[in-house]
Amino acid sequence: MGNNTQNSLLYYPTIIPPKEWMYWALFYWDKIFSIIPKELEDALKDNDHKIISILNAKRGDICLIQELLENYPEYFEPKYPEEYFKRQEFPKQEFIKEVQIKLQSIQNYERGNGTLFLLHKNKIPPELYDMFMNLDRKLLWYENNKLKIPSKWTFKNPKTAIVYMAILAKYISIYDTKMNKRSIVEPITDKKKFEDYAIRTFTKEGLNRQVAINIAFPEILPVPNSKHSLKTIIKFKEEHKYKLLRFREFFIILNVNSRPLMMKLRLMS
Repeated sequence: MGNNTQNSLLYYPTIIPPKEWMYWALFYWDKIFSIIPKELEDALKDNDHKIISILNAKRGDICLIQELLENYPEYFEPKYPEEYFKRQEFPKQEFIKEVQIKLQSIQNYERGNGTLFLLHKNKIPPELYDMFMNLDRKLLWYENNKLKIPSKWTFKNPKTAIVYMAILAKYISIYDTKMNKRSIVEPITDKKKFEDYAIRTFTKEGLNRQVAINIAFPEILPVPNSKHSLKTIIKFKEEHKYKLLRFREFFIILNVNSRPLMMKLRLMS
């Protein structure tokens, strides 16, 4: 991992990452990506409240993403899923096959805590529309009769949406890393329950790397809090770029790839 290699994170499953998570990710990684359909990026830039309200994100989280989109594209960038599905080099058929296998194994929706996910249809290739409709048939009734949701959104139960987004993030990350030899893109999420849903979508090596990044870094490294402005964080990052890079590389070189070692590091911090 040389200084000329860009190390980036691709966040999933939602469009808007939490502000606290974004702060530590921006602090130690070169760039952050999120899977955002093009029309939603436009809505965020135009501050379209009707669309933004559907995202069900905190206002502070949304404002941070809007500021990054407008002023810091070198540190945050959307990944347009609909464009990947059109690219000849993107392994779409392999992706579709894995989605079909993984999602068919998911049981019928259980009410649980009532948490539901909105999944924009531009995140789904047309070849999978029918399958998604059949998987959540009960939820479609709920959507059509209880909620008025724009036609480009489909209401999914959490497990369906999170596992699907984990698979999509994995394929986009692999594709981008393969196509750009000077860039390493890691899929990542911010909650353990999301990892648990998606645990079988990654190889053992890839998953452990992801778990290490997600669990260890926020707890064992100094992280700016919400009292700091984005401008302050970016300024510090640019002034101390080399030191932060070396600090991050030190922990990655440790090859932290198991939960027991994670616990040891956390106890040492």
